[in-house]
Amino acid sequence: MADSMTILVGTSGQGVLRSADGGDTWRRIAIDQGLHSDAVVRCMAVHPDKPNLIYAGSDKGVYTSTDAGANWALLDNPLNDYTVWALVIDDEDPNLIYAGTGTPTPTVFFRSQDGGSSWQKTSMEAAAECPAV
Repeated sequence: MADSMTILVGTSGQGVLRSADGGDTWRRIAIDQGLHSDAVVRCMAVHPDKPNLIYAGSDKGVYTSTDAGANWALLDNPLNDYTVWALVIDDEDPNLIYAGTGTPTPTVFFRSQDGGSSWQKTSMEAAAECPAV
């Protein structure tokens, strides 16, 4: 992130915790997903050229923040029906993003070639016993 004092932590059921002072104080950032509790955030990825742009994989798909994690919005895409366990942004082509899904939803590997605006399932096959990608 642009500010080296900013730290983000994804949680299970408490959304994202954010510290702007190197971890001395923390603030809970709610990610409203229309449910009674906040998101289970399983992973995060920071855009290599735009350090304030952050992606968070959750049990309801992918969220983005354009202000270093202060505010979040759910991307409307096919990943909303999946639990996202992993996100990777290509350092050399930041428009290329990969997302891996898994338990309790099917294990699927998605790719975006436009910075997360649209996503396609890849042809990667995973065994039924594979809990997550």
